[in-house]
Amino acid sequence: MRNILLVAVAIGLTAIGASAQTDTTASPADSITHQLGEVLVKASPVIHKSDRDLFIPSDEAREHANNGLGLLQNMQIPTVVVNPVMESVSNPSGAVQLRINGRVASINEVKMLLPESIVRVEYLENPGLRYNDANAVLDFIVRNPTVGGSLMADVMYWLHDKPSGNLFASLKLNRGKGQFGLSVQDQLRKRLEMYREYDEEVHFTDGSTLLRKESPVGGMYNNNQLWVTADYSYVDPDKTTFYASLNLSHQTPNSFGYDGILSSTYKPAGGESTATAPLYLSVEGWHPFTVPSLNLYLDKKIGEKQSIVVDFVARYTTSRSESSYDEYLVSDGSPVTAIGTQIRDNNWSVGLETDYIRQWRKSRLTTGLTWNGYFNRSTYVTSGNTVYHQNQNKLYAFAEYMQMLGPVTATAGIGIEYNEQYLRESGRSLHSLHAKPRINVTWRKDWSMLRLTAGTYTRTPSLSETNPTVQQIDRFQFQTGNPDLKSYSIWNASINWAQSFKRINSSLQVGYWSTSSDAIAPIYYWDNDRHLIKTFTNGHKNSMWWWRASASIDVIPDWLTIDGYIRMTRNYSSGPGYSHHNTSWSGNVDAIASHWGFQLIFSYMRANTDLTGEVLNRQESFNSIMLNYTWRNWQFGTGLMMPFGRYNQETTQLNRYYSYSQIMRSDFIERMAIVKISYNLQWGKQKEGARKRIDAGAESMTSTAAGR
Repeated sequence: MRNILLVAVAIGLTAIGASAQTDTTASPADSITHQLGEVLVKASPVIHKSDRDLFIPSDEAREHANNGLGLLQNMQIPTVVVNPVMESVSNPSGAVQLRINGRVASINEVKMLLPESIVRVEYLENPGLRYNDANAVLDFIVRNPTVGGSLMADVMYWLHDKPSGNLFASLKLNRGKGQFGLSVQDQLRKRLEMYREYDEEVHFTDGSTLLRKESPVGGMYNNNQLWVTADYSYVDPDKTTFYASLNLSHQTPNSFGYDGILSSTYKPAGGESTATAPLYLSVEGWHPFTVPSLNLYLDKKIGEKQSIVVDFVARYTTSRSESSYDEYLVSDGSPVTAIGTQIRDNNWSVGLETDYIRQWRKSRLTTGLTWNGYFNRSTYVTSGNTVYHQNQNKLYAFAEYMQMLGPVTATAGIGIEYNEQYLRESGRSLHSLHAKPRINVTWRKDWSMLRLTAGTYTRTPSLSETNPTVQQIDRFQFQTGNPDLKSYSIWNASINWAQSFKRINSSLQVGYWSTSSDAIAPIYYWDNDRHLIKTFTNGHKNSMWWWRASASIDVIPDWLTIDGYIRMTRNYSSGPGYSHHNTSWSGNVDAIASHWGFQLIFSYMRANTDLTGEVLNRQESFNSIMLNYTWRNWQFGTGLMMPFGRYNQETTQLNRYYSYSQIMRSDFIERMAIVKISYNLQWGKQKEGARKRIDAGAESMTSTAAGR
């Protein structure tokens, strides 16, 4: 499979030279003129702008898509990985933030979009200060539909003896200048077979070593979620846009369980190894939650090419996080170890953002002010119902200016972020202030574009990292947070050279990022040679340089397209008593063949291995084959998840006191058959959904029960 990926990307990159000699401009049939804000440009399948790439959906891509997510997959945007089975969107650097007409949106909202209403998709690999630390952004620009209502339904069922799949339905109705919407989605994951292989080494201060190997016996995973959204939008073009939504997210249960036989070998310093009696091990975890939320949004035009935009988000989260660790003698079933942790959270999060936007013919000024407040109350039930309160306030202000100078477009700005953390029980109050400068310079000429981007962003400690309550993990391991943790900065820079031709788009990128020397990472230390304590400290550093080559090829127009990327990363990490490095190769290839209403889709993705502190982590690699048939308002599909290879995720820790290797596997996902049915109905004269340019971004924070 790796050879397939390399060959596909190599074809795209080597074909650039031939295309450059034979066809450097799109024909009139393949290019149309668009007014795109800053400048009048000639549109081809991809338009490279100063800070983003604009992708125009083809008629073929729309014809074979039943919703916005399906259209995104059909568009085959280089480096964007769309998994329609797991319903996720990512790029080589991680999760991608989704937006609709500028407002942050969930993947469910993207699914609600009609393919016919999507004018273009804007891809920002290095978002500006307005997006405040987002890894990457995909913004769906939607036009006014010509119908007055729509009904969308989608059912995906996983053919297995346990019921699993996704159910989705959306209704939109219009009256005057307003639009009402209601959507429901249910995700069912019930008792999926999942297990792990686990090996660990524990090194004691006296030089002795304990080796433990966990051989899997069984395991399961449950994740049932329900999302309900009711929204109203009022649109008066060129004057006022108002948007309001009530949302409910409910998850129960989100649980996992692993069973195995634990074999242990103890080796004293200078002595012989001794095997202990095997144990039956059971590890379980639960994390159900309920999150109602309110979103209010107003975009008011106050003059020629001037806008004031206000966004308010409030969320309340009630959740429970539990873990258990139990050991029994294999010989007679006698209990050896029984450990349980239960945490209950009741949290409020509030976000308020105000932006001012002023545009001129060849320039733009954007300024903004954002406040986010988090008010957390955690009850540690298994620690005598100890209550822990933590409040966090974030204040962020920025100003960014863009100027066009012939073929060069420059954007520069600075953000200031102030963080305050208050711990009620200890009376501690921590403060930090970070400057976040950013610059973006783009040179564009005919079929070529060169973009340089540099900037900084910050990371604040999580609730689990700062909570000082002690949690027991197994017989000798404990975890506690560090309330003295401080936020830290991350610097990054990249150069992107992109080319656009009639049937080929390609790019070559090189980048580097590094944390400050006070990054947060876990450490381990021994307490009285009996208890191994895990906690978190500043004083670490992580850095990485990388390169990536990508290409999208229209092999046979309207019949066969291929896109993919290959990426290499070199990670470095250092901290008290350690220094590590790692090299990783990753990539993706998608091929879509379409004809006579049928669409055959093949996807392959090899995940990257990241190094942070002393932990190597590789997320899931996957591949899939799907066959879809579109007929009028219906789409029928069937396919296989993981037709090749084995499903796994891997985590490795390199600590001198405690090292381990964990591989997660699932036979359920391998060679799993899928059936899918979708239906879209449109009628009347429909209004446009509210265009929300900004997002206050009040994300809820919850505790996590420590576990092995």
